[in-house]
Amino acid sequence: METIAGYRLPIFRLKNLGKEVARDIKVEWLISEDLLGEKVAASERLKKYNTSVHNNAVSMEKTKNKTKEGWTNFISFHEVESYEYLSPQIDNNSYMDLNMPSGVYGVLEIIFVAEMPNGQPMLNSVSKLFNVKISYNEMGKKIKHEYMVNATAHNFKPWSNGIVKIPIDGKMREPPEVMAEVKFDVIQ
Repeated sequence: METIAGYRLPIFRLKNLGKEVARDIKVEWLISEDLLGEKVAASERLKKYNTSVHNNAVSMEKTKNKTKEGWTNFISFHEVESYEYLSPQIDNNSYMDLNMPSGVYGVLEIIFVAEMPNGQPMLNSVSKLFNVKISYNEMGKKIKHEYMVNATAHNFKPWSNGIVKIPIDGKMREPPEVMAEVKFDVIQ
């Protein structure tokens, strides 16, 4: 299981519901670059930061008491993964777990922070978040499927419940400004 900053990356379970072996599987993860810019520009939470996108990173910084503070997220708007084959599902144990690429997750993190309303608890839904394209060969025939992925993030601030520190990266630390549980919905 892949992790980023001590958190598990989302996993998408891929099953072959056909009767033949799927070969030469290609999975493409796609997020619109415009979506990130729109969400950051419209965000009340992120207006205090100077944001720049360069190469495969987004940097956000602000000056507070003559000291610069901020962070950089490594991102990717397009990732492609390849797999040799996936056998048909015979039972519920025939599947392949796909970790969301960390660069794609980096973009989503920023979108979630930008969209998350202040206050607690609140739900915030981000529609048409990104696409996943899956293509494969089945008995010499090229087959393609495209899925839209939506997400609903539930904002919670643990310190509002009297919690002062939480475990992050194996150490007890003060919680970040925003924490959320996220549910993904895949739509064909």
